[in-house]
Amino acid sequence: HCTVGLHTAQMHAGSMSIQSARVEKCGQRGIEGKYCLHFHKLRSCPDCQFADNAIEQSHQRGIIVHGTHLSTVSNNVLWDVRGAGIYVEDGNEMYNHIKYNVIVCPWPF
Repeated sequence: HCTVGLHTAQMHAGSMSIQSARVEKCGQRGIEGKYCLHFHKLRSCPDCQFADNAIEQSHQRGIIVHGTHLSTVSNNVLWDVRGAGIYVEDGNEMYNHIKYNVIVCPWPF
């Protein structure tokens, strides 16, 4: 049983927008920072969004917002995700719009 899948990360600069995508068997279990969809220390990023996606059978968490402000995480469905479906990493991330997401059948991390 493989526990290493696709991971995405926009790191330190720029912006990322992933919309209307289906992502299966993503993330890399036991490897820090290897998550399905990941905003990483982008500071202010109003153009950053994960919207209308389906994430299935994640090996390590689902959507991560880390050190990023003003992003949008909306209308996503996460099913069979190991760990937190949507994870705000440090707790100092401000003014993110996290709304209308559904997390179904999560697994312990």
